[in-house]
Amino acid sequence: LETAMENAEQRLTKRLDEIDRDTAGVTLRDSGIDFLVIDEAQNYKNGMVSSALPGLAIEGADRSIDLDMKLAWLAETHGGSRVVLATATPFTNTFSEIYLWLRRLGHHLPPFDTWARTYCTSETFMEMTAGGNLRPKSRMRRVINEPELWRSLRLTSDIKMKADLKLPTPALRGGQVEIISVPASAEARTFTLDLARRERKVSGRAEK
Repeated sequence: LETAMENAEQRLTKRLDEIDRDTAGVTLRDSGIDFLVIDEAQNYKNGMVSSALPGLAIEGADRSIDLDMKLAWLAETHGGSRVVLATATPFTNTFSEIYLWLRRLGHHLPPFDTWARTYCTSETFMEMTAGGNLRPKSRMRRVINEPELWRSLRLTSDIKMKADLKLPTPALRGGQVEIISVPASAEARTFTLDLARRERKVSGRAEK
């Protein structure tokens, strides 16, 4: 954890030093802005999250980290959450995104790993490698305490479901999804075999 904190501080310091600042412009502090409305908020989902849990740590994208720094400054200066987040796809991949969403909206949350263990648990499943082989993989992906998580989200989020919006949707031909299986081409098969060979070599399993 100490190493992770030190690395995060170095990354933030480096990014702050690399920012091109317009010295003749107006800073956020000077602008008088005290509240933000962020549309398409899913574009800022990759904020920095430190975690020892498999598959949940996020290194952090520059614009997401930049937003989090602005929100932290606004909250410290004016008190409480100072943002509205609007999106049709708030969570697309990991529990880390839910944690960031709640934190940005002013929820007082414990450290991420403590929070995550409250609402999800790990599952082991078979995952296909780049070379087409299968291997067991454990990830935090099964939701637990779902009613409590849902109530927590509803405290600060106005969530509209499909039934609430009543938007028209196109009908499926035949009334259901049809899976069309297409055989791989010779080129694709050759490329996959080459990937498998390279994977074995990288993993140290190839004969020397």
